Amino acid sequence: MSATASPPRDYICLACQAAAPAYKSIHLPSSLSVKAIFKTIRSAFLTCYISYLHSPPATMAYPKPSPLPAGFLDGPAPNLIISRIDFKKTPLPEYQDLYAVILDNVLSPEECNMLVAAAESTTGGKWERAMVNVGGGRQRLDEGTRNCGRIIWDSPEIVAKIWARVEASVPELQRLEKWPKVTGNGPTRRNEVWNLTRCNERMRFLKYSKGEYFKRMPCHSAITHSFC
Repeated sequence: MSATASPPRDYICLACQAAAPAYKSIHLPSSLSVKAIFKTIRSAFLTCYISYLHSPPATMAYPKPSPLPAGFLDGPAPNLIISRIDFKKTPLPEYQDLYAVILDNVLSPEECNMLVAAAESTTGGKWERAMVNVGGGRQRLDEGTRNCGRIIWDSPEIVAKIWARVEASVPELQRLEKWPKVTGNGPTRRNEVWNLTRCNERMRFLKYSKGEYFKRMPCHSAITHSFC
């Protein structure tokens, strides 16, 4: 394992499970300092962790998406329809300085089905209950606000292909300057110019069964970093 490689999350989880019995079996003299106790426990964990890195169990299956056909999502959208929202003509006129656009038919029905199937293959077909962000990288289940299934799948390659299909349709998003209702007041005060380079690689698939919903709630931004 190279110094820059990141271990799969499954390895870490399995290592924690394996290390738990080791923690219970450690006999620590009462004279040990707190620092020494933590050092001993950390050593037990690392021993189990390294063992899993070099010899993972045969039953472990790290989630991988089912293969998509060659050329998947290459080329333009099949029949792209652009609908820009004029909030002054909606029941939400107070949002008139905000921005929203609906892009229909970015993917064909067949492409949608293949993409959902690939997403399901990363979780063994299981849809977790969608959580609500509460800040500080934390989430909690709040079915009074959000009640649906969810799959999260990171794929820079697929997202880049989707963005390539729609990029030319939203030229107003290529450069954001003095638009505090969209970027927030900070960038405007600092005279910042934001150039859109890509979309967030984190895809979120939501599944609504009968009676499920996503009620109105404030949204939060997420910042990722591009490296040139």
